[in-house]
Amino acid sequence: DWALIDRADILYRDGPLAVLKGSFSGIPFKLFAIASAGRGDWWIVPLAPLLRLPRFAAAAVLSGTISNALSGLMSERQRLGLLIGLWTVFYIFYWTAMAR
Repeated sequence: DWALIDRADILYRDGPLAVLKGSFSGIPFKLFAIASAGRGDWWIVPLAPLLRLPRFAAAAVLSGTISNALSGLMSERQRLGLLIGLWTVFYIFYWTAMAR
């Protein structure tokens, strides 16, 4: 989708920290890599895991908090099912909303 590529390129013009912001924008990270490579900024490749860490950490903290809060009310299997369901619903919403 050329619109996503254009959005990544525009956001990347704000500098390297824009990539952190981009990890919450719904723009696939590989598009930031393409935008940075087009400008000769190869630093993004080795730093990719660190730049995406805030999003993954936020998801892990939220999941852990929900699981701990429900530990007295549900079995481990029920909590796992609930968390998988919430994750699925979240990403359906996320990708639907970001596709616009």
